[in-house]
Amino acid sequence: MSSAQPLVQDWLNTVDDHGGRLELTPESWHELPELVEAYSLKGLETVPQNGSVIERHDEAVAFNFEAHLCDPDGEPVGLIHRRLDTAVAHAEHEELQLPADLQGDGRGKASICAAVELYLALGLEGVSLYAGNVGSYVWAQCGFDFADPETREDFLAAAEELFSELGFAGSLESAQRPWDLMRIDETVTLKQVVNARVDGPMDSEIPGEPDSRIELGKALLLASPHAGWHGVLDLEPKSPGRVQLARYAGCHGE
Repeated sequence: MSSAQPLVQDWLNTVDDHGGRLELTPESWHELPELVEAYSLKGLETVPQNGSVIERHDEAVAFNFEAHLCDPDGEPVGLIHRRLDTAVAHAEHEELQLPADLQGDGRGKASICAAVELYLALGLEGVSLYAGNVGSYVWAQCGFDFADPETREDFLAAAEELFSELGFAGSLESAQRPWDLMRIDETVTLKQVVNARVDGPMDSEIPGEPDSRIELGKALLLASPHAGWHGVLDLEPKSPGRVQLARYAGCHGE
């Protein structure tokens, strides 16, 4: 990453005004409007918590950002945790929690698009996370790929096992990336998934009525014996992940 990135220099100037280290509070983080825009979710107030800080590291900036997501009454209903270091051109999405009634309305899509726009302006090259629970299929749709060959091999082997237990013939050989699983044109009932998985997923892992149908790819991502995976989004403009993100969320960036 080069310090020539204009936004990096702007942030360095702001941090320098505070002696090279700025504690991010509900008041002070507004000195970084691009950060506010990237980490604000529709209808919720992002309230930075103790431990949120941005620092100068030579000609780079690094931050740890932890915040409550609060409803209009000021009550915490979720949380967000992000790390970033322009010296290594990488961001880490540690956590994003939202209650079920605030999911599925476009907040997730808008959030990742806003974050990617910020990361590109900072000259970042990638974003990493752990995709667990509902995030296992949400982040797959957003273009996050398996972080390494071992993760890919282990997860797809487990998905293949569940695929077979569900009674499907053939293999998943053509599905090499998480979002490939979401493109499988088949559905199954929740009851089938629960019965097929050897260790029996809890209802909270795959919510719904027993006879409700879900996409097979979603079932494989949520309920395979190896559910959860470490993922990375390659921010190169024409990378497969960026192409998938544009297809799913409609955000392109430069």
